[in-house]
Amino acid sequence: MSVCCKCGSVPKEELGLEAWEKLILTDSRPCVIPIAQAELLNEAKTDFQYSLGLCVGMIHCSLKNSSALCTVL
Repeated sequence: MSVCCKCGSVPKEELGLEAWEKLILTDSRPCVIPIAQAELLNEAKTDFQYSLGLCVGMIHCSLKNSSALCTVL
């Protein structure tokens, strides 16, 4: 099973962020929720998980909430 980084994502506007609060004013990308990634993989009862291409903070949140063995590539 694979989970993309935008699973469980929420548009920044739904969180109440104004344009001036974003790093890029015209950014319309949703927020990433790495805990949702871990929960989906936990529900699938994966034996082993690896992360590829996530930033350090996102990897930390995902690994912390994972119930399977994990590594980072």
